[in-house]
Amino acid sequence: MDGTDSPEAGRKRIQVMRELIQTEKDYVNDLECIVNGYLKEFARAGNKIPADLRGKKNIIFGNIEQIYEFHSSDFLLELEACQDQPSLVGAAFIMKSNEFEMYATYCKNKPSSEALRMDYINLPFFKVMYT
Repeated sequence: MDGTDSPEAGRKRIQVMRELIQTEKDYVNDLECIVNGYLKEFARAGNKIPADLRGKKNIIFGNIEQIYEFHSSDFLLELEACQDQPSLVGAAFIMKSNEFEMYATYCKNKPSSEALRMDYINLPFFKVMYT
């Protein structure tokens, strides 16, 4: 390869960047729904929450707020800054690699979260609150 790109290759890279950014925006929106929906409702429910679940917000939701904050206030902006220069996107991922380690915490917590969810999913509290 001689280092030159065809116009078609350049267009494809720009399209891939647009798709990557849109996917990140969709992910941020989904995280926002969880943080501003489920988490807030869980906090507001107070004594309506089954006793066995009180004080277990962090087990149920893990560090989803931290993940949302990172993606909405930091990583999405990094990707958007690369929109017209797709060759920089790899560096953005590398630059933020330490922050992605927060997913290790989320993944370690996931089995406990799923176990609680499965134990309590059929309670009227959740059917009213989340359906």
